[in-house]
Order: sequence, then structure tokens, then C-alpha cells
Amino acid sequence: MWAVFATAFINALQYTVAVCNPLISADNWIFIDTFLRPAIDGRLDIGDFLVKRAGVDHAQPLNKLLMLLNYRLFGLDFAIEGVVGMGFGLAALLVLYRASIADTLSPSRPSVFYALMAAAAAVWFSLNSSMIYSFSLVTMGFAPFFFALTCIWAAWHALEHERLWPLFLAMVIYGVIGDDSAIIAVLVLTMVSLAWGWRSGCMRQAWRAVSVMVVAVVLCRIFYAVFGEIRGATLPVFNVPLAQRVAGLTSHWRDAWQWFAIPTTSGVAYIAPLQRLLGAPWHVAQTVLALVLLLAHGWFWRAAWRTPIRATSFVAISLMLLFYAYLTGLLLTRIFVRGADYLNQPRYISFYQFNIIALLVMAAARSLQPHATGLRRWAWVPVLVLLLVQIPLSLSARWEAPYIREYYVQMAQQWAAMALDPLHPPVVCAPELALCQMPYARRLAALHFVRDKRINLYSPRFDAAHPQLARAAAPMLPNAAGSAPE
Repeated sequence: MWAVFATAFINALQYTVAVCNPLISADNWIFIDTFLRPAIDGRLDIGDFLVKRAGVDHAQPLNKLLMLLNYRLFGLDFAIEGVVGMGFGLAALLVLYRASIADTLSPSRPSVFYALMAAAAAVWFSLNSSMIYSFSLVTMGFAPFFFALTCIWAAWHALEHERLWPLFLAMVIYGVIGDDSAIIAVLVLTMVSLAWGWRSGCMRQAWRAVSVMVVAVVLCRIFYAVFGEIRGATLPVFNVPLAQRVAGLTSHWRDAWQWFAIPTTSGVAYIAPLQRLLGAPWHVAQTVLALVLLLAHGWFWRAAWRTPIRATSFVAISLMLLFYAYLTGLLLTRIFVRGADYLNQPRYISFYQFNIIALLVMAAARSLQPHATGLRRWAWVPVLVLLLVQIPLSLSARWEAPYIREYYVQMAQQWAAMALDPLHPPVVCAPELALCQMPYARRLAALHFVRDKRINLYSPRFDAAHPQLARAAAPMLPNAAGSAPE
């Protein structure tokens, strides 16, 4: 198991180092406008850490703190954030394992238990989607996962040992770091905790744990209400009332099967590697896998009902409910207007993998039952399948790597072109290079800011770390100490 843990992590870390985009891209430009600029200008306060756009946006204060440190130490190299995100990913995996074996009784665990946990590690760090590792904002998504899993672990200890202060502390930290995502965690853990209390006859302990979580998240919401700020424009779709979102989903009811099929199967194999590896029959393979996973989800809830809620099953049920909650959030914030195909966005794969990990952890929980001899035999099948499938997925991702790096070279060249002529961005511009879509005045201000503060491509430390991008942007570098064209 530990060998698989190490192999999966090293494979993913090496890939992150190879493909993580070091350039300022996509929403990072928003963080520069709303956070880094006031920080560099000496106007930083608590509100700048908590600032977010209107609508369904997240403050991400940890990302902002990391951005400030990144600027001070590395000239704002976003490849560094990718490595930090992988560190949180490893920490989250270790918490997942530790929480799954947190029973006081320490039952004798069969070898298949550890095999199932190894398969969960392989899925956790699967190269299923290159975007998890190529875009630092997505890689840093491991951070809120770490805090959510820490809350699950602390919740179990609060129930079993009545140790409430670690749960309160974990939930407060997650409530600040995760913003309103912590509300989802509280709802999930409330349901699982009350189910534990009902089945164990310890409702008093369950309600005490729930009360501690609710108080913690309410304090965090008060903190955001007092110090948080709303700045910056967002897409109109993010400000739509809930009733309109539900109506939009209802109008797409014919896609309901895809709402299940795409997320669950993408947790095993995303559409891009499926198409690359299987060719035309990929759709058939996805449908068959979706039917298998539909049965697996049915088995999951049957097992949840029949299995005593101990640490392992507590973790499994919490993870599955988190998966359903994340999926519901996507349906209500994106899919209601953009359709089921939008579920194929690669940045969501890290959410989708939760359902596969939850299935594996529940199988591990069932393997601990005295009469689960049949499961202990057949559970090796999904373990071997999931471990073996990582080989073609990794090969497919590594096949993409040179093209991903070439894409960054093109982004650097397009940035250079705009530095020389801010009024006329390239006709064909990388979607992640948000400079192209900015109004002229804002684009010019952004170009001046990164040049004057020697950020990213203008930083000597960045150029030393990424000489290929520095050479691609060479036409703009002579202007670094002079005046950019007006």
C-alpha cells in the first residue's frame, strides 16, 4: 500500500513539475487586480484576503496568501503553487487513510483492506486529467480537500471520544479557508453524525458534535460578513436566482442520465483519454462503465445500511455525500444554463474522483465484517482494474505534455505581442490569457503593473526558472526597464 501511495504521488508530482503553467492566466489576473495590487502598494487589509466577486464566487484566502509569498520569493511563478498544491494533496491522502483506520477497537484488517486503500490513492493522484496538474488554481484544490477531510476525521473523534475542540478548530479553519464550501461540509457531516447517533443510540453525542460544527461555521460566516468585500465583475449567469436555476435544470430533464454518467465515469477515465485510447467505441465504453457504477452506487447505499457506522464507513459515506453535494452545486451553478456537456470540463475531475474513492473506502469498510468472505475475494477485481488503468492514463497524459509546454510558449509570445502593441491583441489568443479579453484601458494598466513590479515574465527569477518562456517573450523584455507603448 505504501509503495502505491509513494508511486502515485511521485508520478503526479513529476508530471506537475513538467506541465504546470507558470504564467499568469485565467482567474489569476483577477487575484492580481483585487489582492496583489493593494498588497504591493501597501494597502493590504483583512478584506483583501476575503474579497470575492458577486454571485457564486469563493474568496480563497489561502491562495491569496500563497500568491503574496510567491511574489516575494519567486517573482510570481505559478508552477510553485502547483507544487504546493501537490503537498496538500499528499497531506489530504494521508488524512484520508488515517481517518479510515481511526477506530479505537483497531480490528484485524485483511490484506484487501490495504489493497483498496492503495487503489484509492491511485485514483486520488491519477493522471486522468492533465488540467488537475497543469493549472495551479485546480491543483490548489487539494487544499480545501485536505481541510474537509480533516473535519471528517475530527468529527469521528468528536463522536467516538467526545473530543469537541479539535472539531471546532478544524471547522473554523475550514470555514475561513473554504469560505461557503464549509457549509456543505457541515450539512454532510450533520447527516452522517445523526445517522451514527441514531444507529448507535448515542444521539446526545451526535447533537453535541453537530452543535459545535454549526457554531463554528456561523462564526466564520459572521467573520466574512464583517470583514469580507465584494469587488470585481462576474458573469451574469452567476447571479441568477435559485428558482431560475431549478427551472433551467427542469427544462434539461432529458439529460438527467448524463448528469450521473459523465461525473461518475470521469472519476475513472475522463473523456479525452478515453477517446485517445479507444477511438470510436469510447462512447460505448463510457455507457457500460456508467451502468456498472450505477449498480455500484446502489451497492454502496445497501452496504451503508447494513454496515455499522465505524470510522471507515463514516469516511466513505461522508465522501459520497460530498460528491453528490459538489455535483448538485455544478448543476445549479453551471449546467442549468450550459447543458450536460459542460460536465466534461476537465477541471472538475478532482471532484468526480470522490465517488470512486468513496466506493473503495466502503468496500474496505465491508471487508472488516466477519462474514464478508465473498467481498474479500471479488474486491481484488476493481483494485487491479483501477491500478492497471493508471498505466494507459499516465501514458496518455505524458503524450500531452510536450504540446502543453508548447502551448505555454505560444501564450508567452502572445503576451509579448500585446506588450508591444496593447491596442491590438492577437486575433487568435489563448483562452487562458485573460489579457486578450480585457478592455484596452484595463489591459494597458495590467501590462504596466506587471512590468513596473517585475512580475512573472518580467522577473529575473522567473526567467531563470523558465528560460524557454523567457526566450519566447524576448521581444517585450527590452521594455522591462523602459516605457511600454501607449
